[in-house]
Amino acid sequence: MTAPRPRLSVFIATAPRSGSWLLAESLRHLDVGRPEEFFRADLETDYREQWGLPPAAPYLDFVDRVLTLGQAPNGVFAVKVHWFQFAMLLGRLRATHEGGDEVSDVGLLERHFGNVRLVYLERTDTLRQAISWARAIRTNEWWSIEGSAAPGGGLVPEYDFETIKHLYYLLCDYKRCWREWIARSGLRPVEVSYEALARDHDAAVHRVVAALGLPVPQRIWPPRLVRQADGNTEALARAYQDSWRSLFDQHAHAP
Repeated sequence: MTAPRPRLSVFIATAPRSGSWLLAESLRHLDVGRPEEFFRADLETDYREQWGLPPAAPYLDFVDRVLTLGQAPNGVFAVKVHWFQFAMLLGRLRATHEGGDEVSDVGLLERHFGNVRLVYLERTDTLRQAISWARAIRTNEWWSIEGSAAPGGGLVPEYDFETIKHLYYLLCDYKRCWREWIARSGLRPVEVSYEALARDHDAAVHRVVAALGLPVPQRIWPPRLVRQADGNTEALARAYQDSWRSLFDQHAHAP
């Protein structure tokens, strides 16, 4: 069965540890789609099994199911994508069309998702973003809900300069790829930062919804997710900066 065509498709364009689940959950409560990370390659098999889609079912059948489950009753679809997931989605969509190389990326998206808008969510402090990612990988604590026990049992990861450095430059690449693609695409994204969400969640969400041209809510749903940065984050940041200066240039400003 073909999913109803969305009247608006919102792509939350982001990178790991940018507050994207916080934003996605807030938008879901306001019927701005039902955003999830549907295009995670490592979860596609699980999704297919959960949805009753055979492993060999065409990729467009999978996309059709995503359109159904990611769409709110008001016809707004939303999905959260990191750069590498987005690039893979474009490649797989292009492979399903004869002469697909002749279609622009935006044209390709519009064939399947209709009227597409981007919400570009970026974290300005890339070092602490990399530290947050390294901590989540080590502890398996990807989010924190107020009043719930930490999945990682409160484990504090050991300092690992190489891991943080690797993730830092990986995040820089993701940001560059998003910025370059947005410039080529001609789309005008709604831009919001992790820092704005952390500073004033309600105002940031209000601005995103208004910029999408959707009804502005009188009340923003209180977030369940709480900020995970703490004194350990700052200790790791200082250790990284000290390592950088000792290895490269004691007078340089460490990233």
